[in-house]
Amino acid sequence: SGEFGGARSGRGFGLLVLAHALLTLVALAIAGGPNVLFFMVFVSALLGTGTLFHLFQDKPFFAASFSTLTAVYASVFAYFLDDLFGKVSTAATGVGFALPIACFAFACWWQRDIVRAAIARTDVSDEMEFRRSALWLLPVALVGAAVGGLSLVSESVDSDFVFLVAMGTIGAIVMWSSRRVAIFLVEVALLFEEFTQRISNLILPTFAFLTVYAVLVIAFAAIYTQLSRLGTVQHFSVDGVARALTYPEALYFSVVTLSTVGYGDVLPVSSLARALASFEVVSGVLLLLFGFSELISYAREHADDEWRNDDRD
Repeated sequence: SGEFGGARSGRGFGLLVLAHALLTLVALAIAGGPNVLFFMVFVSALLGTGTLFHLFQDKPFFAASFSTLTAVYASVFAYFLDDLFGKVSTAATGVGFALPIACFAFACWWQRDIVRAAIARTDVSDEMEFRRSALWLLPVALVGAAVGGLSLVSESVDSDFVFLVAMGTIGAIVMWSSRRVAIFLVEVALLFEEFTQRISNLILPTFAFLTVYAVLVIAFAAIYTQLSRLGTVQHFSVDGVARALTYPEALYFSVVTLSTVGYGDVLPVSSLARALASFEVVSGVLLLLFGFSELISYAREHADDEWRNDDRD
């Protein structure tokens, strides 16, 4: 189970820095560069996170969770903006993005004692409690659905006024539901912490799996490289040109083949090359099946060992 503050304050601050790095990348992607919109998005998120960090300094994971989910919010906002509000001005876009953040930060300040009590939990709640904490997402989704429905029947929806009304409504919902939103943020932080703890227990089998995976990639890449250099027949095509592969190209082709992605820029054109690629695909599938089976078995054995140790204690 997780615990905010205390010995974990440094880790919480580190997560806060990483969350803001992610948020910076998302803001740059939304704005298309370091322009006015980028600074409006980034500064509003920074001020919101800073406010929460100042109000609840003993709960750094709360601010870190808020910052991380702000990046998620920014991604949904970008889709919402691009699909429904392509004609909205830059100023309205920045203000609209900031409204829910400002409303939540203000609500946390206004009801800081209530919010502090709500986020004092240190254990993940049951599924029913988690669902209740996420109920505020339903009216927010309804606002988005209503605006989307109106956009199908009227082009006048794509305006600064309608956009700001929609974002203001979402901000009001977030403000009204600030306690549930705060609990939701804490639940997400606790679930993330529990997930990372479980992942850390799988480092050894994961490293073994990746080692075997890397060996297969390198072995097939070396075979592809040598095959492409032998004889007068071209075995591979790169961007539509039949030629020999360089070793880096063979490594790339081996990775996308083993992972069954197959982008299509490097293609096997001879029967022998296709047979080798097919064999690598089968090898990759078998490796994934056995690899995941071993990871699950290791996780179960590790959980059983912890359970036995707890019983002895």
